[in-house]
Order: sequence, then C-alpha cells, then structure tokens
Amino acid sequence: MQPGFATRGFYLHRGWQYRYPFAVRSWNAEDFHNFFLLLRLLAFDRVMIWPMTEMAPPPLSAQDEHALRDFSAVIDDARLCGLRCWLVFCPNLTSHAEIGQQPFHDRIFYPFLRRLRFDRSEDSALLISHHEQILRCLPNADGYVYIDGDPGGYPGAKPDDYFSFLAAAHAILRQWHCGPEPASLIPWIWAGWGSNWETLPAWHDDLQRFVVPFLRYLLEHPPAEPWEILPGRSIREGWANGRIIFDLVEKAGLLARSTLLTYEIVEFEPTPPAVVLQFDDIRRVLRQEYRYRSQVRGIMANAQQPVMALPNLYCWALCTADPVWLERRDEEILSHFASFLGGDAQVLIPAWSVASRQVVDLPADLPSRLRDLHLSAEPSRYLPGGSEKYLQILAEFAAVRMAILQKTNAAARNRRDFAKGVVGAMQALIRWWIQHGYVFTGEKGEGFRLEYCHAVLLSPLQQWIKSCRCSLDHTTLQAMARELSGPAADADQVLLVLEDLLANGYQRKSSCI
Repeated sequence: MQPGFATRGFYLHRGWQYRYPFAVRSWNAEDFHNFFLLLRLLAFDRVMIWPMTEMAPPPLSAQDEHALRDFSAVIDDARLCGLRCWLVFCPNLTSHAEIGQQPFHDRIFYPFLRRLRFDRSEDSALLISHHEQILRCLPNADGYVYIDGDPGGYPGAKPDDYFSFLAAAHAILRQWHCGPEPASLIPWIWAGWGSNWETLPAWHDDLQRFVVPFLRYLLEHPPAEPWEILPGRSIREGWANGRIIFDLVEKAGLLARSTLLTYEIVEFEPTPPAVVLQFDDIRRVLRQEYRYRSQVRGIMANAQQPVMALPNLYCWALCTADPVWLERRDEEILSHFASFLGGDAQVLIPAWSVASRQVVDLPADLPSRLRDLHLSAEPSRYLPGGSEKYLQILAEFAAVRMAILQKTNAAARNRRDFAKGVVGAMQALIRWWIQHGYVFTGEKGEGFRLEYCHAVLLSPLQQWIKSCRCSLDHTTLQAMARELSGPAADADQVLLVLEDLLANGYQRKSSCI
C-alpha cells in the first residue's frame, strides 16, 4: 500500500488572463498536452480545469460553440495522457451579451459577469437551457464540478435549487455524455451556497449556516450515481474558509465521498506572478489533513500560473505521495527538483529561493547563469512554453528582485538619490510587469498599477521609502513619471502611481502575500 493519498489531482484555474505562458488562460493545446505529461511523471491521475463557459453568454453563438468544441479535444488529450479530467462550472453565472464582441480567448470575464437566480423561473429556465448547449459541446469529461460560490451563488440561495440544477445537468449528460464511463456529478463545497457575497465583505458570513443545511440536503436527496464531493480549504485558519469545510464534511460522514482540495498552498490567491516558496504552508496543511488519507478518495491542489509555482507543485507532489517528505529540508526538496528537471542545483536553488534572500546571499551573475543553463531531463520538455522560456522567466524574475534590492540597499543621502532610487526600483517593477501582464480580474484596467506587483518585489521599495522619510515636489514627480512612462503606462498614469507609492509606500492595499 502506498503511504500517501490514493489519488492526486491538480486544478488548472483559468480565471485570470495575463501573458503567455504564465496564465493557464494563455495556453495552447500543446501546452496542455505537455503539462498533462508532466503531471503523469509526478504520479498524478486526474486534472480539473475551469473552461470558463461563463464567458459564453446565452444564446451560444457559433463562435463560442466552436471554441468550446475545440476545448473538448483537451479533455480527450488528458485522458490519453492517463488522467481523468473534471470540468468546473459556476451554476448560476453567465455573462452579458457585450462580452461576445471579443474573441472567446481574449475575454476578461468579471466586468461582464451576470448573476442569475434559481428562485426566478425565467432565470432558472435560461440557466438550464444554456447549460445544455454548453454540455453538448463538452460531453466527454469524467466529472462535472459545480462550485457553490466564489464566484457565483447569491444571498438566500436554497439547497433544493442547487440540486435541482444538478439533476437537470444529470439528465442532459445522460443524453449527450460520450466518455468511456458515466460522468460523476461533483458539488464543490467552498463558499457556502446562499451566503452573501453581494453586500457583505468576502467570507463575512458564518459558513456553518449554509454548509450544514447543504450537506444535510445532500444526504437526504443524493444526486444520481456516480457522484462525489469536492470540499475545499484555504491556506490557513482565519483566512477565507480556513479548514471549516473539511470539519463539517467529516461531521456529516461524507469523507468517503470526498476528494480534498487544498486550495492556495501551491499558489496563494490573488498573487501577481512571482516565485515564492510555500513549503512550510504545504507541510503544515498536509500534516493536518494526512489523517484523512485512508478515508477520502484523494487530494487536489491548484494554480492559475503553474509556471511560477512549479517548486511548490513539486513539493506538494512529493509530500502527498509519501509523508516522509514532510520532514525533509527545503534545500533537499529543491535539489531533488533540480535533478528531476536535469539542471544545475547550484544555479536553480538560489533562483527558486530568490524571494527570501538578500543581495549578499545571491551570486551577482545569477541571472546570466540561468539564461545559459540547459535542462536535460525528460520532464523539462513538458514545461508550458518550453524549458528555455522557463529559464528566461526565472532569470528575469531574479534580475528584477536583485535590482530592487540593490536600489533600496542604502539610505538616500539626499532628494536626488531618493528620486534616483525610486525610479530605478520602479523601472524594475515595470519591467517585470511588462513580462507577465497581470491585471487580476481586469476590472480596473490593463495598465500598470502597484497592486499588480507582488509583495516580495514591492515591499523592499515601500520599506525603503518609509525609512528614508523623504518628500518630493510635484515638478520632480512629473520628471520621474516622464522617465518611467512607456508601454506599461503613459506619464499621467505613472504620476498617479508615484503619488500613491509615496503617500502609502509601506501600507499594502491589496491582500497579496
């Protein structure tokens, strides 16, 4: 018997769009194929994907039908690579018709999000008929997963509405499904079906008020077989849903139907692109959940930008396969990963851990050594975008982090030094942003903003600004903005960013860690 979890899967979250190959949204069929092969080499046996059918408004256009039918080939490919493939849906969400003016793969969903209610007969009929159109385009998955909120849901939503929709989905699949085995229906228990995300702050409601009745209804009115559930937990207690859902599912006696989703421990969300090791979080969470391994069906993790989270994915894969890895040091895991890719550990380990190191701890030629490196092992061929692109990205991230640390290494002697240090660090931030193009949900526009920078890059500059206690006049700020303007933002936009940075330099406004 294997000491780890019986089955292990990975959720490819396609929610946000930024540049290739960072976001799953940007991948082509070859990238998916390669990543499926990489997962198999890591002994995964399933993959879950959000096809973002919610971006296809009703009625389904010929363009959108074509895009979804194309994606069904990705599902077939996952199965050919040895993975069971699940698809994710937000049961009560779709989009406004205006989104259809853009090609499907270029759409940014959240500004066009349309929330419907099952307790309105016209909404319910529209959702079911539209979902039938969608499932006819995607009839070949092994499992169909329906999240209970975030995104989706609405205040006061009732369990019977959710499960009526699930019954309708089952009837549609009974007619159209063409997989090798009957498809599983899978409630994703996450945000509390019926909780209030419209007027209250996120995760403000008491989840027990919504999850307990939901699970009770599930036990009393189970979906048609085959079915299971996907309970999810966050990276730590006191954040989002913590591990409340796991506890409630255990109390309900539903562990045997469960695949556990350990959300955020491979990649925290929301996170602008950065290589940030989360090995301690992986160890802590898996030590909490390993007691379930003989009771549950399996375990799953997730990422929106797996390219940046590869070391964490590798660590999670080792630790869920064999708990002995929970006791291994970071450097041993990273060295093992370097061998897995066929690369020089003396170069790769500092690069993967650059976010936690200072300039004095890093080789000055680290970026150039990364660009000259070659990965020789088979798994490196399956990195999205290719191994050369991966090493270029890693080199650029290391170079940017090191440049910011160098610019903020010593206190400014005068205002001129201060302005020069801010400009130098900002040039590095903008340079990295141009590389990845992260804009979170896209609702605030697609130009450069401070909140599109990861804290491991922005915080050294913020702390330096605080320590220097230096102010700059408007004329100087305008000159700095002109120097920094370019493809990321014009001078007026950069000026706003500078004013925000200097006014709130050490007060983070986003929830990124």
